[in-house]
Amino acid sequence: MNWASNHVFFGPEWGGMATGLLGSMLLAFNSAASGYGFVFFLISNVLWIYASAKRRNYALLSMMGAYSITSLYGLYAWLF
Repeated sequence: MNWASNHVFFGPEWGGMATGLLGSMLLAFNSAASGYGFVFFLISNVLWIYASAKRRNYALLSMMGAYSITSLYGLYAWLF
């Protein structure tokens, strides 16, 4: 990796941060729309999985894989 890939804006990481934050805010509101928080969490998880795989950060990749399972369960519980 060169300097730019380590220090310049990396879209999937910022996208993962933004969608994760939005997901947590939706769940915190505890409203009818709160279930959409799991949708945003899942999008965040996918972005972080991509970013961590690209940077070979296997600890983060593993954690996001596990979070994806909990996000899928949350979606399932919300929809059914």
